[in-house]
Amino acid sequence: MVLKRALLTGGSGLLGSHLQDLQGAYEIVFHAPTSSELNVNSKQSCRHYISRFWGETVVHCAAIANPALVEQDPTKAIRTNVCGTINMLEACRDAGKRFIYISTDHVFNGVGPHGPNAPMNPLTHYAKTKAAADLIVQTYENSLIIRTSFWGKEFPYE
Repeated sequence: MVLKRALLTGGSGLLGSHLQDLQGAYEIVFHAPTSSELNVNSKQSCRHYISRFWGETVVHCAAIANPALVEQDPTKAIRTNVCGTINMLEACRDAGKRFIYISTDHVFNGVGPHGPNAPMNPLTHYAKTKAAADLIVQTYENSLIIRTSFWGKEFPYE
């Protein structure tokens, strides 16, 4: 399957912004609504938006990924990283859309390399929210999980 057009959640984040920068080079068109246009924490918002989306694929990057923020407020991270993923996944399932979930290699314990069937062993709150969402996404056959590490040009944390 060649990805030509996709809905992109988290388009204003670090990874989402870089993906949008690649559109011209790879002949892909991302439609990246703001979080006020598509609130992943609202099941109704997800269903409404996905049912009207003209593309076949959703790339779900929306997450709270800043480790300090997640440690400060794990409940907010659970709402966005787990419940928000459930909302998007259910909307995609109902509409028959392909779901590409951007995860992280943080779901492992930091000792690698990790193959596709390596057991998860998340150590931080952030990693645990992403691991929980990974397991949920695996219940949908028309999905793909991409586990990656991604930082800007400079590592932003001590």
